[in-house]
Amino acid sequence: MEHNQAMIYQYDIVEKPTFLRFLLESSEAEEQVSFVDICRLKGKLCVLITFSSGRIELWLEIDEQHKGRKLSLVCKKLISQGVYSAALVVRSLQYGCNAKLFLIDVFILCTYGSIQQLVVEVDLTNNTAVVVDNGKLQLQSREPYRIKKLFNKLVLYNSQFLVLPYFNKLLEIYEYSLIQKPNTTDVVFLDTDSKSLNKSRILITFATGLVEVADIIYKNQNEKLVEQHSLHLQKLFVKCMTLPMSRYMIALSYDKNSGQNMQAELLLIDSQTFVVLDSFKLENTPGVADMCLLEEGPLEVPNKCKADFITLSSLEESPISMFCVRDLKIKLVEKCAIKGLRLNKNVQLQNISALKNDKKEHRQFELDDQMQDVQDVQDPNCITFVISGTVVFTVLLAYDGSRYIWELGQDLFSMPTYAIGHVSLYPLIIAADAVAGLCSFTLNSLRHQEPLHHQDLEREYLTSIALTGLNGGNANHYVITGDTLGYIRISNKRSSERVGAKFCVMASSPINVIVPLSGERHGIVSDLALIGTSSGGIYLLSEITDKFNKPFSDHALAALVEFGTEIGVQKIIGENFQQTDESILSKEIINISAVKLFLERYKTEPKLHSQYREVIKLIPDLQKLVQSCAV
Repeated sequence: MEHNQAMIYQYDIVEKPTFLRFLLESSEAEEQVSFVDICRLKGKLCVLITFSSGRIELWLEIDEQHKGRKLSLVCKKLISQGVYSAALVVRSLQYGCNAKLFLIDVFILCTYGSIQQLVVEVDLTNNTAVVVDNGKLQLQSREPYRIKKLFNKLVLYNSQFLVLPYFNKLLEIYEYSLIQKPNTTDVVFLDTDSKSLNKSRILITFATGLVEVADIIYKNQNEKLVEQHSLHLQKLFVKCMTLPMSRYMIALSYDKNSGQNMQAELLLIDSQTFVVLDSFKLENTPGVADMCLLEEGPLEVPNKCKADFITLSSLEESPISMFCVRDLKIKLVEKCAIKGLRLNKNVQLQNISALKNDKKEHRQFELDDQMQDVQDVQDPNCITFVISGTVVFTVLLAYDGSRYIWELGQDLFSMPTYAIGHVSLYPLIIAADAVAGLCSFTLNSLRHQEPLHHQDLEREYLTSIALTGLNGGNANHYVITGDTLGYIRISNKRSSERVGAKFCVMASSPINVIVPLSGERHGIVSDLALIGTSSGGIYLLSEITDKFNKPFSDHALAALVEFGTEIGVQKIIGENFQQTDESILSKEIINISAVKLFLERYKTEPKLHSQYREVIKLIPDLQKLVQSCAV
């Protein structure tokens, strides 16, 4: 295309029941659109388009056709500082005596940091628009502001301040509250109801790892008060998990103020208010490595003796500690040794999880001959747990009527180096070795001291592993691993198969944690996992299959939702493993609205809250984020 030729921008908007299409023509060649916002006036579309050069255009719907709507340019203005982002707010649905006359406030966030306001009068009778006032909201800053909008509610922010505009009905002008918030990275509205006029809830993320949930309360329509609920103690949070069917979560933390020997403690936290309800100091328990929920299953235990969760350490005398929560207090039920297990200074335990034994899921696997000969060695009156670290082994948990009994279930399997994590789905156990890659084996193959299958993943050190898609109503189960270079790999069913997809989440940003979701299908979309990186990005990994329901390794779409940056949403197609990373990443699609849709989905579907059972490493704020949206 020649440079002197006018560019044509085509926007497709899907509406029910019609498909809306309109063309926007620009007289400026190859000019970059910086922001688009849309509102409705008496059912008609009003579209604001800003360009990086500072040009602002307001388009208004003037004609309705059978297959679409036609829009016309009704207002044009040039902002000398350049436009970074902008937003439309309808001030009045009826201005003066004319029911077809509207006032619209246009908030403009300039490239060089200032905030400007324009007041535009829109006449639907004549299809015209005129700038009648430059507005009273004028604010200068060294850093550009970003804007978040929900209906007619606005929050402007940069890394240092929040700006909360509010409309003074008495003076008929916009005023604002300026709140200092250093290290702010993102602001997200958690409201979904447009009728909530007196209160809004927002979520604020910070570069320090802090997450705040703030209630913006509107008083007399001319005052704003922000009440904050946050968890920001002088503690290092390393693991969190929610208790089943409750609003409470358990966090493992270390006190930063206790000197070089940081004191480990368990915290009971109300996920709605972020208030610490109780704490339990772990005396003489160095190196608490992991914790998991105890789902009683076949065990018949009196209520007074029931444990709710387990902690794992490398303490030789009693590596297992069992706890319960009663009357909002954390209580130690019992410290346990593992019968038949001998620990020394060279043995380190890192992860513990219950072995899922679902006969229906067992039948879904297409097992090879060696695996079909595996017999069910599990005692129906026991719960089998898998423990990994420098060794991998199973332990059986039983209750004899008075106490819990832990017994070594299989011979120790020494890992080549160090298992940073494992996943288990009967009869498979898959461990992620930091150096050697993936190793998989069955309960019986533990005795042979070598893995059933081994997969070397190009010598990129693995950092995390998860098994997902367990409750999705289909036979697709995926082992998802992350490494130090920021790559995610997805294997179908078991590690002996070739990796079905590989892509880079964020270059040179190690994957810290992968939190599996159920894989429950919403139409053609099923959510697989939440992924956290060392840079602070949080992603949602979704599988999108076509109408033929082809598996992930053949055709799928991995949708990544990132919080805390301007990227928004990346959709990366992994159709063919032979594709280079560059060809995969070139199919990137940006859509900022998916962040809000993601939060709204988990707020309106509280049943999804129970899916977050895995321990969250290094990013406990992710747990609080999801819980805040699911309340």
